Amino acid sequence: MTQIDTSKIFVYDDVFPDYLVQSFSKKLNDCKRWEYGIQGRKGGSKDGRFFAIWVHKPHEQTENPFTLDVDGIASYVHDAFTKHILRTFIPDAYANQLYRVHFNGQVAMHVPVPIHMDWEMADYWTMIYYVGGKDGDTIFYNDPISPDGETTSFEEVYRVKFRPGRLIFFPSYYFHAALHPTEGLRTSLAINYCLSECSANSELRKLRGLPDYELPKFDP
Repeated sequence: MTQIDTSKIFVYDDVFPDYLVQSFSKKLNDCKRWEYGIQGRKGGSKDGRFFAIWVHKPHEQTENPFTLDVDGIASYVHDAFTKHILRTFIPDAYANQLYRVHFNGQVAMHVPVPIHMDWEMADYWTMIYYVGGKDGDTIFYNDPISPDGETTSFEEVYRVKFRPGRLIFFPSYYFHAALHPTEGLRTSLAINYCLSECSANSELRKLRGLPDYELPKFDP
């Protein structure tokens, strides 16, 4: 299996005051736009049932990606993240593309946890903001495909405790899963970004055996 760099999993607490955290949670719980879906990876379990509210899908052409937001929640989180939090994680980075935005909803159920990655593309990252609920940690796993192509089983290597108001950020190619809550509705916001050329992306490209950024060439 291939080890992941757990130092690239960032956590930020208390993004907003408690009264806003509680307000966001209630707005999502009361929202009537939830759609039912099934989550899984190619060739893997697809029993991870969940609910979603789509705000912006990949490749959608729109001037405002937050037109379908729920009472401005995603926009507030996006602004807090891009204008402040991201630089506390990776000082030389900025988000140069917003790729996907959606809310996730999960309820208690006895089905396998769907282990998956979001995207394989280099320089893409996933931000998850825990909106509301009692529990449902996010678990990260080593890539089960070794450099020589051998497939092994998933191994848990890192875990982030679920807590409303907490934000986590990690490379989109990391395999991960969200545990189902033991009761009630667990809600979260997921936004995928492509980051600019930065130290973290260069380190991850080297770890994955991908070419680093090429500097522009100028004729003398």
